[in-house]
Amino acid sequence: MFQLILIHPKIIHFIIALFPVVLLLDILGLITKNEKFHFAAWINLLFAGASAAAAVISGLIAEERVTHSEEVHEIMETHETIGIIVLIAVILLIIWRILLKGRFPKKGAWGYFTISILTVGAMFYGAHLGGNMIFKYGVAVEAISEGGHEHSGGMESEDEHIPMDSTETEGVPQNEEKAESEDGHEGHRH
Repeated sequence: MFQLILIHPKIIHFIIALFPVVLLLDILGLITKNEKFHFAAWINLLFAGASAAAAVISGLIAEERVTHSEEVHEIMETHETIGIIVLIAVILLIIWRILLKGRFPKKGAWGYFTISILTVGAMFYGAHLGGNMIFKYGVAVEAISEGGHEHSGGMESEDEHIPMDSTETEGVPQNEEKAESEDGHEGHRH
């Protein structure tokens, strides 16, 4: 079944992939003095901007619909702020390039690179926080109820595999709507 809250984790990977490529292409263009690299960076920057906007919008939608604890709420707010900062930075770079008809700025190149590098760093830190929300706190993750698959490093054959039962799922993040946070409060829906 389609779940609106699951769009954000799918879209976010586009900006995470595209924007570092923009930076790399512009660096290659500067080193080789080949304008084709800068043109490719410009095209990727446009797609990065569109994906950043979609990621922020889908993240805001997910935030309103996903159940989460107070602890996760603080992480989510920081993640959201970083996402908005990244979007603003990418839009600023797009406007800068539009004013130059898509060309790489010869004057102010170090400022442009500084904004780009800081944006990549912020984006990766935001991705780290997003990963923690999912993999550490289980936000929007449903636990496998029965017949879970377990890896043992290749030491057992398929015949020896024993599915997890409900007693083995203690400590495994459960669906936040059913789980209580560590302080005993039920999940928080923003």
